[in-house]
Amino acid sequence: MRRYCTLLILIVVVCVFSINVKATTPPCDVKYEYRVIADKKRDGKFELFFTFKDRSAKKAKFFLVDLMNVTNTKEMNFSVEQNVEKSLFSGLKQGHYMLHVRMGDGCSFDVNGRNGIAVK
Repeated sequence: MRRYCTLLILIVVVCVFSINVKATTPPCDVKYEYRVIADKKRDGKFELFFTFKDRSAKKAKFFLVDLMNVTNTKEMNFSVEQNVEKSLFSGLKQGHYMLHVRMGDGCSFDVNGRNGIAVK
């Protein structure tokens, strides 16, 4: 009986915490574009460019995760400028990547959702 009470308390705490986290996350209505092109400096490698189309936050942090090698994670900090294309990551190999963006105003999102970015 004691185990069930402990388990029930744990479930309630997790549910309350997850509801609280969802309630405090601001909605993200971010318009952006990205493109992947062959890196002219490195043969057989690619470069990822990113443009915010409409955003008021001043800073953004980008996390790029290679889904074939999860330990290979890159991080970049940028000041956000509207309609200015920035080179985020260069020297990328062919593969599948997840790009997570965390804005200075607390908004965070994954580029292309769960589909991520295919580099071919």
